[in-house]
Amino acid sequence: MAQECSICTHSRRAEIDQAIARGDAHRAIARQFGVSRHALDRHKKNGHIAQQIAKAAEAKEIAQAENLLSKITTLQETADRILDQAERAGDLRAACAAIREVRGVLELMAKVTGELKGDGPTINIIQAPQFIEFKSIVLGVMCDECRERLAGELRRIVGK
Repeated sequence: MAQECSICTHSRRAEIDQAIARGDAHRAIARQFGVSRHALDRHKKNGHIAQQIAKAAEAKEIAQAENLLSKITTLQETADRILDQAERAGDLRAACAAIREVRGVLELMAKVTGELKGDGPTINIIQAPQFIEFKSIVLGVMCDECRERLAGELRRIVGK
């Protein structure tokens, strides 16, 4: 008869699952919660991590993609503004440089949204209404602490 997972029956399972999903070292998790590293490995390997935690990690990826798209949009607006200023000033050299920048930003946007295939891997950002609704649901079911941790991780990544 198969032995029951000691992590699944642990009184602080939700915290353990969150630590695993965050990518904390198994040795540190084991020490903090008084469990074995092998039990943690089996728990993760056998797919016992709570589905909600797995969705939170997916939500993190979505937020990163949305942040990238937002930054590209801001970059495009800035390049467009500089082009307008150069054209109004009659500065052809600056206007040509701004046109190159606008073209580069548009190319980047097309690659990121999947409208243009680049030389390397393509990053696709899904903006379908169902996807946005999914993101809202996932973030809505997360506890305040999880949302705060997610926001902190996103701030850390954006700061790189």
